[in-house]
Amino acid sequence: MRAAPARFASDERALSMDHRLFLQHDFALINPLQLDAAQWTGLPTEPLVPDTVESQAQLMPRLVLLRDLAPDAKSALLDQSEAWQAAYDLPMLPILIQSAASAAAMIAHLKKQMLASASGGALVLDTLP
Repeated sequence: MRAAPARFASDERALSMDHRLFLQHDFALINPLQLDAAQWTGLPTEPLVPDTVESQAQLMPRLVLLRDLAPDAKSALLDQSEAWQAAYDLPMLPILIQSAASAAAMIAHLKKQMLASASGGALVLDTLP
């Protein structure tokens, strides 16, 4: 039996994020090129670094494990994200993901998607198993 497909909230929804929307998600992506490391240090994150680009790990997105945060830490992260957006007009957490998948499965899936390949001339992105 396959898990339900992951749901992604894009930048458009993140711009109007509220506590209820934020709390519905299990993971978020951050762009280390957009954020100072101090903005995400201390958060439970995992690097999304495909094997072929290990030498550029510092440039790759990081997966924030939202479900590992205590409720008060989630609230603080949302406040931090709102302050970041107000200051820079960019979302701190540009992608939110709702999925029952384990962190390991999500990491493997996203790393695979970062290396999308062409199949018959069409770009193919797989769904989370």
